[in-house]
Amino acid sequence: MIIGLGIDSVDVHRFSEWHQYPHKQLQKILSLQEIEYCQAIPLLSAQRFAVRFAAREAFFKALNSAFPEKYIPFLTCCRSLAITHNRHKAPILTVDWTILGHPTPSFTPLISLTHTATVATACIFIQKISK
Repeated sequence: MIIGLGIDSVDVHRFSEWHQYPHKQLQKILSLQEIEYCQAIPLLSAQRFAVRFAAREAFFKALNSAFPEKYIPFLTCCRSLAITHNRHKAPILTVDWTILGHPTPSFTPLISLTHTATVATACIFIQKISK
């Protein structure tokens, strides 16, 4: 059962300088592995940073729609997330639910990402796992 939904789109141009930011600053929002992935191909860096930021905004919205009674600050949400890829290059959103106050979660996030040279969009569903 879907209990939360969030979507966000951002202008890629806003992230054109992020490749120059120190890792310490970027790690307030992204995991080290994500930073390295975003910086691996300079031509795609802004798009990769942008879509990961959009994913965090979308997750924040999904989390707040799933649990409206519990406010979790945006940067706390950011630090709880990491985006990787499966063997088919599809994105996987990993959540450290303990950071969000759910030590034994019964939820799983579903993620879809897309970007062009100018716009990055992320859609997140939070699904309750049936037991």
